[in-house]
Amino acid sequence: YSLDVQERSTLVIGVHQEDERINGVLSRRPYLDIGCAILKRNSEGSITLVAYKDLICDRQAELEVTLDPGSYIILPRTTGCTLRRMPDAPSESIKMITDKGELHELIESTISDIFRKFDMLLNRELSYTEFKGFCECINKHITEHDFRTTILEKYCSSNKGLSYRGFLDFWQDSIEQNGEEKIWKWFEALGYDRDLYSIRSRCFILTVHGENDFAVTVRNAIQTDLDNQTNILLIKENGTPLEGKKGIRAFHTFSKAVHGYSYGVINDHSAPIEATLDCSKSEKMLFSGKTGLVKKRIEPGQLEFMMHAMALPSADTFVRSAKCTWQPTND
Repeated sequence: YSLDVQERSTLVIGVHQEDERINGVLSRRPYLDIGCAILKRNSEGSITLVAYKDLICDRQAELEVTLDPGSYIILPRTTGCTLRRMPDAPSESIKMITDKGELHELIESTISDIFRKFDMLLNRELSYTEFKGFCECINKHITEHDFRTTILEKYCSSNKGLSYRGFLDFWQDSIEQNGEEKIWKWFEALGYDRDLYSIRSRCFILTVHGENDFAVTVRNAIQTDLDNQTNILLIKENGTPLEGKKGIRAFHTFSKAVHGYSYGVINDHSAPIEATLDCSKSEKMLFSGKTGLVKKRIEPGQLEFMMHAMALPSADTFVRSAKCTWQPTND
């Protein structure tokens, strides 16, 4: 999120996620660790860390900050360690349509989550552009004419978009017409497993309140390196030495509220190296990657972010292990 401030202002910035009290959320889409960082755009193109809200596992994370005039970036943050099916998560056989002819409550809860992901304007309806985006995810093609004649005219809608009620009816008809096996493939394409655990993405809302006028622009950050750069800035500012070996230094930061760790390594050699961080001997911990071992090339004199690690939320105790090694690169 790009933030332009015209005069010195105090802002309250919030990152909000789906309330766990809503049916189906706690069991399938529990809270992620969330926080945010405020970065200042400098004239030469670099960024500076201005303020941050450390990671917490709650419905919302808020940061109050006073900013001078300038251009800033608001970056919502998470380690992503819990954006997966937990190792102890139960499994159950879900029948999409109940014997009463209604959608299973977990199916309805998941469809509600999908609706929110595509309702980009938060107006409780899907426009043609939003519904087309949904169709592209499930490998379906729809024209604007088809959207109006086969969707808006058939299901509960306004003249501009498909309502949530209409979206639910669309899904129920699709299940009855195509069969459950095809619809499971839809859910998989949209980031849910066979037990409807959300394993790819989550909805969140960003709020900004201020005493003076400001402008916020939503930008696509997928192709940027902002998250990695922010992790490096946080480790530079708050990192604690983990271990030092000839030619390299390892650091970590600690987020107390979630028992989370972020690791970085500095290459003190005069040539590039391949650094390995091995946390695989940890117990009852989750990692931001698929495993607790990561290898990265690090240029001379550079600090590289390696990975996040977090204690399993359900664990009373855990064991943290981290070992850093290096070797010369082949080039």
